[in-house]
Amino acid sequence: MKWPFRKGSMLILAIVGVAAVVIGFSAALFVRRLMASKPSSDLVGVSVEDDKALVEEEHVDSIELAQGGPRLPEAMTMPVNGVVVAEFGWRRDPVMDYWRFTDGIDISCLPGTQVRAALSGRVVSVERDERGILAIRLEHAGGVESFYENLGSAWVEEGDEVGQGASLGEVGVGFLSLEGESVVRFMIVDHGDFVDPGQCIGRRF
Repeated sequence: MKWPFRKGSMLILAIVGVAAVVIGFSAALFVRRLMASKPSSDLVGVSVEDDKALVEEEHVDSIELAQGGPRLPEAMTMPVNGVVVAEFGWRRDPVMDYWRFTDGIDISCLPGTQVRAALSGRVVSVERDERGILAIRLEHAGGVESFYENLGSAWVEEGDEVGQGASLGEVGVGFLSLEGESVVRFMIVDHGDFVDPGQCIGRRF
């Protein structure tokens, strides 16, 4: 049987075939390298410096997580276990028999009851007024402050950082309710304005 091509033609076809294989393999390698070097869609336009900053930011985030992570909003809690005997706002004083504005809520509880921080924050002041009433003021995130009045003793000092629920001191006997229990005045200031603490309990700050 005779081949339809001459030996010279077959040699040329073989060379062309080998060349096609080599070119195809080289093209595949080139495309693969090009795809590997192409930036992902979420990093398009990020320079080397930006990429370094992202790595450093991730490192900072990992440090924050290792130290407990960034602060999360907290639901405000009551500072003492007791009964609210005076609401926020205007009310008639049962003793003096006249209307007056109450800038917080009065909570009746036993003397010696622990007074706890309603939110995490920093102690701004620990002061005793001219009546001998000891009051503690805390500063919280987001422009919120809390006040605790009628303490008999304080465990914290100005500048202390306290966590939510930390004991600030004990209830004193400066003010007494009709039942003979002590009364703690609890106040909340939000961006300079007194607000109803009863409406803040359970809210996240």
